[in-house]
Amino acid sequence: MTKRKNNRRVPENLPVLIRWRDSYGPTARWQEIDELQPTELVATSVGWIVAKNKDSLVLVPHLIDGNERVAKQGCGEMTIPRRSIIAIHALTKAGTSSQ
Repeated sequence: MTKRKNNRRVPENLPVLIRWRDSYGPTARWQEIDELQPTELVATSVGWIVAKNKDSLVLVPHLIDGNERVAKQGCGEMTIPRRSIIAIHALTKAGTSSQ
């Protein structure tokens, strides 16, 4: 189980939606220091949590199940620091379809 910020748990092996605070910058031009203002961006990412430790987790949006010739693989991984995470939401049961 993956622990959420509000101490609820998200089942493992399910896709999740994560809202998290991202960094912003740098700008492509020179600016006067007095013009600079703090800007926070909130990102939304979707995928599977494939690794985690006390400081961060790894989210992968594309998975290959693998077979007898190819190992299970992921593509597009992103490491997100836990202190940046606002919320984690389980999306659906694995293997089910809305169609």
